[in-house]
Amino acid sequence: MTMPCEIDWSVDAPARMPTLTTKQKAKPKRKKKRAPYLYTPADFDFADYGIGPKDESAARWLINCIYFNHVVGRYERHEYCPLNAKLLAKVMGDGVARIRKMCVEAGLVDCIERYKPKVESFKFRLGYVLRDRKFVRWSGDDQWYLNRFNAWKELLSAPDLGDLGNYLRAWAKKVKVDKTGLEETLAGMKPDKRELAEQQVGWLDQGVVRATWCKYGRFHTNFTRLCKEVRQKHLTINGERLFEIDIQESQTLFLGILLMNANAYLDSCSLHSSPSHRYQSSRHHPCENSSFRSLRSPYDLGSSDKYIAAVGQARVYDDFQRAFSIAERGDAKVEFFRAVYSGKLAKFRGVYPKAARVLAKLVRLHGYKWVSREMQWQESDVVLRKAVERLRVEHPDIPVVTVHDSIMTTQVHLETVYRVLSESFQGLPLRPRFRVDGEER
Repeated sequence: MTMPCEIDWSVDAPARMPTLTTKQKAKPKRKKKRAPYLYTPADFDFADYGIGPKDESAARWLINCIYFNHVVGRYERHEYCPLNAKLLAKVMGDGVARIRKMCVEAGLVDCIERYKPKVESFKFRLGYVLRDRKFVRWSGDDQWYLNRFNAWKELLSAPDLGDLGNYLRAWAKKVKVDKTGLEETLAGMKPDKRELAEQQVGWLDQGVVRATWCKYGRFHTNFTRLCKEVRQKHLTINGERLFEIDIQESQTLFLGILLMNANAYLDSCSLHSSPSHRYQSSRHHPCENSSFRSLRSPYDLGSSDKYIAAVGQARVYDDFQRAFSIAERGDAKVEFFRAVYSGKLAKFRGVYPKAARVLAKLVRLHGYKWVSREMQWQESDVVLRKAVERLRVEHPDIPVVTVHDSIMTTQVHLETVYRVLSESFQGLPLRPRFRVDGEER
């Protein structure tokens, strides 16, 4: 309880101006806390689409959550993202189903209504009305909104991610965006990418950190989606800038490891070599495949093989670029992924015929989707369950922020993290090349 201050009504005091004694100095007024903002479609009137003032805030929140997953999550705008009904209800109240139906009918939202308790949530994406519309910041102006937002933020970081996931999330929450030179960095981006980067930074400024495991073993946070230009120059922990240790051409590397271990995948009748694997194929067991016996021919992809040699020199994308006269190296990378992940191996066969024959047999046995999933599991096993787990146990005070095939840390710890990550490849048939703070090793 605050005691009333005593007023000195002495003669020397100015007329009608009470003087406070030293102990009773007036406390400075607290700055009113600004309500957090979300993102909403620009120049948009919900009433035009049959959503009245009573339901507008809830509809705005649903659309914001979908957009949030596109900005900091792992979902592109054309992809559906799952949203938890309990999480939505923290802000929207009890009318989640009703608001969802209204937004779907108005074309604001697309929804896949398949629900399995504790397994699968409804999935959403922006509808055709909002698909290409620009989004802008919007702030609530009352305490009710602020309370609901804080409840959502708390619930967002509540799930138990296991020891390794909780450790990574704790470090992710300590990351700040250094604004020095940020405007210059943003100005050098293309307009669409600049808008995305500004919004990603906006969520980080509010302390909203999304952390989750995907079913292929990868750990996703805001930083796995954060634009590269911002990530490499402007992230800090405790005022110290973060630097990145990156595995060069990691996907080509893990594909090479997959191909060199092809016999093990066929002979063991196993869809994954790691005991921590959680993915279960909908296809029947390989041993039950009528053509399995004919696929068990031995093959040797040694260091003399053209693809394995290219992986060792980190020049697979360069080979693709030359073979198909592709102007940009980034486009060659996309072409490589398209050839390998789609199961249509004609272009891959044109550059690496022997490796393509081995890959075709694995695709025939397990399906083309299995290839990319297995490569993700190989990556997460090495980077997360070997390197990062070792750092968590042996060096818990070293800052660690992961971006799939790379690890970020402060400059003073770069050598330690680099050593641990490189040692995690011991026992594997291929060793990667690394880029440490822009320097190749």
